Amino acid sequence: MQFKDILSVTGILLVPLMLSVVTMTLTIQNTIDAKENRDKDLDIAQRERDQTADLAEEERQDNRLTEYLNDISTLMFSTQPLDPLLRAKTMSVLRQLDVKRKREVILFLYEAKLIQSDMNSGNPIISLQEVNLDNVDFSDLRPPRRA
Repeated sequence: MQFKDILSVTGILLVPLMLSVVTMTLTIQNTIDAKENRDKDLDIAQRERDQTADLAEEERQDNRLTEYLNDISTLMFSTQPLDPLLRAKTMSVLRQLDVKRKREVILFLYEAKLIQSDMNSGNPIISLQEVNLDNVDFSDLRPPRRA
């Protein structure tokens, strides 16, 4: 066999070999790209599920707060002594709410004078002694001015 024949045979074998290498490289790269895209899609789907769950929880919290405020407002205008019921509803809703909404409830109770001392007994209508108000921020509130 001559050098020319060896080159010819090598050329004939080299072309399919190169095509195989290129095909395998492209296949591997496509597989990697597909996996990355699948991972991104899964990540996006998880974030969307998390956002949906967060929005649903926000809505539940808002509904609890609204229902509580409506109930308490109605009870405040009732003629019956309802202090235990007011306290029970308040304690129940405060256990269910996040700190932002707990703050809103406390402000409502304060403005409605339900957590201030009663003139007759010296006790508030609704006691908050057992309420967990950790992380509720009241720093931006100013105490009322006294005349």
